[in-house]
Amino acid sequence: MHVHVEEQRELNGDSKQKQMSIVSTGFHLCLILIALVVWKFIFFPANSLLPSYKCLAMCLALMFTCGCAVYLVLVKWSAPSVREDASEITFYLIFSIIWIAFTQGLFAFLGVSIRDDVAERRNVAAGFTVASLTIAATCCAAGSNIGDGPGFEAVLFCAVLSTAGLLVLWAVVAQFSGIADAITIDRNVAAGIRTAGWLAGTGVVLGACVAGDWISYKTTLRDFARFGWPVAIIALLFAMMERAIGLRAKSVASKLATSLAAAVSMAVAGAIYALWVGRH
Repeated sequence: MHVHVEEQRELNGDSKQKQMSIVSTGFHLCLILIALVVWKFIFFPANSLLPSYKCLAMCLALMFTCGCAVYLVLVKWSAPSVREDASEITFYLIFSIIWIAFTQGLFAFLGVSIRDDVAERRNVAAGFTVASLTIAATCCAAGSNIGDGPGFEAVLFCAVLSTAGLLVLWAVVAQFSGIADAITIDRNVAAGIRTAGWLAGTGVVLGACVAGDWISYKTTLRDFARFGWPVAIIALLFAMMERAIGLRAKSVASKLATSLAAAVSMAVAGAIYALWVGRH
């Protein structure tokens, strides 16, 4: 009789835990939706010229997917103290979404703007670039939340480190190759696709470089340099390739199929290397 009562209590406990988990998931999904409304009014204001609802819907769908991806990371791979506390998940989820939007805002100062180039000018090349930048920023934010650590300061340091690396590499590539002008002025869709593949591959690697249990600032910097140096080499090669393409762009048009293949190759290579980094 005693055993039966204990089993019943365990079943009731499991049932309550599942109910709480469902409620928590629903709450955080609603939180992501509220964040999307705020994001929309920042980057797609109501007075945008010739508003495109299709473009807006695609951007909101991407942001919602990225928000859900961060939430999944928080409930599966964040520190135990975070996974077991719904309020902690809420805090880090809000921080990550704000961080992604903040990165998008900084990207506008580095050549490509969601509001100006995507929302108002309907630039498809810029759309590919910004979408991939959003994915890369999500990888940086998500990677910063993976593993056990002392608290918010560790997450913030990792987010700053990985995102700064991403933006600095983009600034170097854009300055050396002139690809930002090709995307925003020439509306070169092929260049936008190639840039999207490079950004995605770079972002997932940098996110993996800061993921894992926290030891110290020195160790984090050492591991970031130890595993992240290949992306600097790839960035240099990518900039040289885009510069060469830009010099002959007037005589030879870039083929979309070739650019798509190059973009997929860079993104897949980055994902494979990121998985390798995660195992080491």
